[in-house]
Amino acid sequence: MTESTQPAGFPVHWDDPADAELGWNHDPGHYPNVITPLGYDLHTEPLLCGFGPGTTELTGAPMSVRTKLINYWVYGNWQSSGRAQAPRSQEEMNKLLSETPSRWRDDVLPESLRLIEHYAATDFDGLTDSELASQLEELREMRVRQGYLQTIVTGAWQMAMNRLVDTFQELTGAGALDALRLVQGYGNKSVEAGDALWRLSKVANSISFVREHILESELEPAAQFVACLRTEPQAMRFVDALDAFLDDYGWRTDLIGFASPTWREDPLIALQQLSHYLELGDYDPVHEQEKLARERDAAIEQTKDSLDDADWSRLQNALDLARDVVSMKEDRHYYHSQRLTTMPRRLVLAAGRRLVERGQLELERDIFYLHLTEACAALRGESSDAGALVSECKAEMERWSKVDPPQFVGAPPSRGVDSRSGAYLRRAFGVHGLTSDDPNVLVGNGCSSGVARGSARVILGLADAHRLRKGDVLVTKTTMPPWTPLFPVSCAVVTESGGVLSHPAVTAREYGIPAVLGVSNATGLLKDGQLVEVDGAKGTVRILS
Repeated sequence: MTESTQPAGFPVHWDDPADAELGWNHDPGHYPNVITPLGYDLHTEPLLCGFGPGTTELTGAPMSVRTKLINYWVYGNWQSSGRAQAPRSQEEMNKLLSETPSRWRDDVLPESLRLIEHYAATDFDGLTDSELASQLEELREMRVRQGYLQTIVTGAWQMAMNRLVDTFQELTGAGALDALRLVQGYGNKSVEAGDALWRLSKVANSISFVREHILESELEPAAQFVACLRTEPQAMRFVDALDAFLDDYGWRTDLIGFASPTWREDPLIALQQLSHYLELGDYDPVHEQEKLARERDAAIEQTKDSLDDADWSRLQNALDLARDVVSMKEDRHYYHSQRLTTMPRRLVLAAGRRLVERGQLELERDIFYLHLTEACAALRGESSDAGALVSECKAEMERWSKVDPPQFVGAPPSRGVDSRSGAYLRRAFGVHGLTSDDPNVLVGNGCSSGVARGSARVILGLADAHRLRKGDVLVTKTTMPPWTPLFPVSCAVVTESGGVLSHPAVTAREYGIPAVLGVSNATGLLKDGQLVEVDGAKGTVRILS
């Protein structure tokens, strides 16, 4: 084992010295926080491992994806593996993209639903200790398959969106935001979740007893709050609607992973977001989507009128391919990043309960602080130090959570990226480190057009989202689909990561609000209550007070 002391204050231990010669990148857009050992072993590491074969299938270029958990922060290395094949021809790419919707509908989604059903229906508490350990090991293998399924869907989506932007820019000279306006307003499962929460707010608003309790009572602990509502006959219509909402959309946590309780387990965040919706007044998501659709159709007609027949035919081909897959990224999140990701908590918590019964753990959730090998050894009676390992891990995670991790470890980042690949990476992840000569202006990636003024509200996690008020500017490190209900409450979004094809960008455009992403240290530089102006086209955040 060798040790790298660079960068200072963030020691890196290399089990294989050859790994120190590779470049390892931290992705704050997807992994902004430290993660638990079992969350890494049973989700992050095998999931990203599955990205390799999925990428290889899509592009024809052999690719491997490896990760490391360094001081409880996730680092990844993507590299070509094996002999490169000839790039796919335009005809091959057209065929692949045109077949993606049917492949999602007929193959990927049915397989995903079968996997979800296994983790939803199995009586894991009825298994033996050895069977539980085996199920945990099989879960790791399932995650590799999940990563593959995710990649062939999301990768095709990325290809179609990039094809649209490339073609549009070549033919019109306009920017990516103008191109992506041609596919706005089609909705997706993330927007659908926000719409469902809005409908739930209408039920709550129609029952004065429920409305008053949500707005005026203490919501925490949420389980106790809902239990009290269940005893009131006048509240049952709302309780039934809440149960249905949580069954459909409650299998979600703050960001990516499954180590944190879902909304279905603890509905506090759902209730807090519901309270915001009760204060939205005449907001109507149907009318908002219709407005976006009208703007989209007008932009398409304007673009068509500006091109000759041959150029329009080229653009229309790219537009048709993009339109067919435009909702699939967020729809895939609903099934993969939420239900298939979090449903296996039933298995892991059953194993945790078993170790609590044995006296090895104090709490069932403590199992997430063990590595997979440690959890399986404890279940099989091969070790008895699980409690000590958990205590040590908690202390170390607390320590490293306060450290700002370096973006790269190991070898310096490669500069050998061709211009097209670089453009695609910028659209997905954004450009970082942008600066302004004006101390009152922060600069990032303009990812959703429009200009809005409001009070900055720094939200570091959904548990903190109750502080957001209608008309605030949401300022955070990153967002994932569970954050979608915050978008109609906000007048604009500012994040520390992301490009025009990232989740916060896609969602901001679907809600018609400005978004500036990839603003360095936005959560540190912007203070709660500061009046700011966000220009989503220019990519600027101006501090006004």
